[in-house]
Amino acid sequence: MKTFFVQELRRHFYLLIAAGWLLTIAFIINTYLDSPSSAKVVRNSIESFLQEREEDFTQIATDSALIRKMADQQLDEEEINELAKKKYTILIYEPRNFDGTWSLQSWNNQYIVAEPNHLQFSDTSFFQHLKNGYYEVIRKTVFLPQKGSVIVIGMIPIRWEYFIPFKNHHLEYTGFDTSRRTTTTQVNYNFA
Repeated sequence: MKTFFVQELRRHFYLLIAAGWLLTIAFIINTYLDSPSSAKVVRNSIESFLQEREEDFTQIATDSALIRKMADQQLDEEEINELAKKKYTILIYEPRNFDGTWSLQSWNNQYIVAEPNHLQFSDTSFFQHLKNGYYEVIRKTVFLPQKGSVIVIGMIPIRWEYFIPFKNHHLEYTGFDTSRRTTTTQVNYNFA
């Protein structure tokens, strides 16, 4: 009986090897090419995340009545609550004087404020590393009759960063589940 199994195993050993290779290839495909953390899936997820917020910002920036109410600080409570729910920052700047300086008139959250050089650009969008993470910054100039031009800046967070690491605050991409965490190298700061 034992010799029968040994003979069958020798005769069909190539099938065992082929089955092992197929299992290995299936594992690799499942892990690296088709998993929810593959580069393609993460890239598509980030792109759709950004496009959704860009479209929402464009709708707000083209609504001159809402921009005027924000610049004049005359929003009602419902509008304030609706703007506060946005997952990105909206900033409205007005010219302060004729000296080229701008004054922040309205904002919807306290995550970040525009840097002075953001006010000097022409209407554009760009990616930038700021104090608390990576953002897509969108700048639009809106002309309001009887008021003049105001600058509307949208700052869409892509990845949060914290200077002091906390156990409950991980470096993470915004708007994604925790199974897609990134790892970073820990830096030891020696303050003497």
